[in-house]
Amino acid sequence: MPFGIRLQVHAGATGNGFAARTSSPAYEAARAARSAAWGAPTVTIGAGGSIPLVSSLQEAAPDADGFANIHAPNERVLLDEFEKATLAEADLLGRLAAAYGGRLQ
Repeated sequence: MPFGIRLQVHAGATGNGFAARTSSPAYEAARAARSAAWGAPTVTIGAGGSIPLVSSLQEAAPDADGFANIHAPNERVLLDEFEKATLAEADLLGRLAAAYGGRLQ
């Protein structure tokens, strides 16, 4: 906050958190694709809070894997990271197509 700016904050209602299921074939494919793109094993950690929208999406589509990572509009991405993420995404799509035979559910 810039010096001299006054801010008044009021607590509001909160939404439900979300804990993703991380044992599905889609998560395994994502881990493998990321490991291939970054050249290192992936590590799964719990961090930060959850966006309440994710819980609502999970309620609406309970069999979905929950791959929703919503970030701030001003978050920066390094070009090297963007390149690896793009490679990982393309690899993931290929792995999902092979695993599900073109019939994602």
